[in-house]
Amino acid sequence: MAVWNVSLENVFDSNQMPSNTSQLVKMALTQKTEKSTAVKSLNSTVEQTVVKFEEPSTSRPVAHSQEHRASNRKRTLSQKSDVISLKKALLEVRKFSVRGFQGEECRQQKEQIAITLGAKPSKRPYVNYKELKVVRQLEKAKERERKTIQRMLTSKKRRKILKRRRRL
Repeated sequence: MAVWNVSLENVFDSNQMPSNTSQLVKMALTQKTEKSTAVKSLNSTVEQTVVKFEEPSTSRPVAHSQEHRASNRKRTLSQKSDVISLKKALLEVRKFSVRGFQGEECRQQKEQIAITLGAKPSKRPYVNYKELKVVRQLEKAKERERKTIQRMLTSKKRRKILKRRRRL
């Protein structure tokens, strides 16, 4: 919304001062429309130009860049096909090697192949919590025994050296 600051001196000549307010409003509106048409005619006569800036480092000849892209595509396609063929060959070898297994081993090997191809691994089997606690206690006991045997086998000097290293 345009705001017009119109004073009577700017709008009318001193000769044309109207006596009536309605005449004053009419004259102000005609002056306003004359100004807007003058601005529109000025805008239409001015020519507009568009300037596009290109950095010299990024602009290259079109033919060279297209040839370069085409050669890169050929290289990448050949490299991808080599990689794919190697993957297929490895998969075939693993499938062939699975034939040598029987029973549970065969099932595990097939599962491993499926995992390498992107399948989700199977969930761990359910173990009762009481049984799990017993298994963990046995594992801890074995670990303690291993440590005590290791201590007995090492000399006292060696133990002192190891303690010093642990402190640092």
